[in-house]
Amino acid sequence: MLKAILGEGEESGDIRWTTGGTLISFRWILTAASSVETSRPLVVRLGEHDLSDPYETITEIFNVTQTIPHPNWRSGLSRTNYHNIALLRLDREVSFRPISFPACLPTKEDTLSLGRKSTPIVAGWGTTSFGGKESNILQKAKAPLIDPSKCEEVVSRYNFLKRIYPNGMMGQVLCAGGAGQDLCQGDTGGPLMLPRDGEKCQYNVIGIVSTGVGCGGDFPGFYTQVSSYLDWIEGIVWKSDP
Repeated sequence: MLKAILGEGEESGDIRWTTGGTLISFRWILTAASSVETSRPLVVRLGEHDLSDPYETITEIFNVTQTIPHPNWRSGLSRTNYHNIALLRLDREVSFRPISFPACLPTKEDTLSLGRKSTPIVAGWGTTSFGGKESNILQKAKAPLIDPSKCEEVVSRYNFLKRIYPNGMMGQVLCAGGAGQDLCQGDTGGPLMLPRDGEKCQYNVIGIVSTGVGCGGDFPGFYTQVSSYLDWIEGIVWKSDP
């Protein structure tokens, strides 16, 4: 499974599992920049399904040796949600197997064409209701892509969204879901993915969970559009992982 769970703490000590990510190569995890704004050491666990059952799957824990948020990401009081994307380098290479296999990166054409043929899936260990408890079991939900013009309309109606997307979607943000199928608190950083036929990977990761309005309501979730950042991702990942 390409899905990773990120935590704060030491591998040998107590770890607080906080957010999601996606394995995209032997040593790199793709996640949201807002998920890694911490001074504590970061760790990544791969192969996880049920956090409460240490014997259910063969999991591996990796230390994060390098955290690279996008250079245009703005945090703090001036924060917007543009460029909400980051890369994490692991302390060693991952041995690929069915439960820890990387996702492929899509082109913009892939995102649009595949999104018309099949329904994207969002996955995570976040809460199952707004303000509720986080799930121990990896949850998945279908999240159909929403027309950008409808997303712009949603942004224009809410001050919270206008503050973090003051210039609209700018071709860098996807929105998907709604009608009871949605991301929730604790899912930030995880993947919006499309099934893919092929030997190299099972999914294309087309989006990174960024923000939303409530959970599971009529409003879509908002995702960083991965295809808008391919040059930045590949310039770091493939340079270090030939």
